Amino acid sequence: MSARRPATSPHARQALPAPPALASEFALLLKAAGSRGLRHPTIAVMRRLTRGETVSPRRYYFRTVADFEAPTDSRYAWLNRSIFVGVAERAPTSVTVNMYRIR
Repeated sequence: MSARRPATSPHARQALPAPPALASEFALLLKAAGSRGLRHPTIAVMRRLTRGETVSPRRYYFRTVADFEAPTDSRYAWLNRSIFVGVAERAPTSVTVNMYRIR
């Protein structure tokens, strides 16, 4: 299974393997609620990422915002009243996003 993001530039399309246990839940969550992001690597950094090299996240800007929707009567209802900003890092076979709740 792969996570795919629509291409908005020649450098935006990527297929990344997702852990089977996480893939469905993560995809449904983002599909239902949505996310937006920005990634600004230099051409040199993009070439290195495309070749599968590990590049320090300090060498490029990769941020996202996620909107979560949870049942209002669940223990996760607080997600509906929160704003989250993510700092992402691209690895050769995955993307790690650390989400931060803004208070």
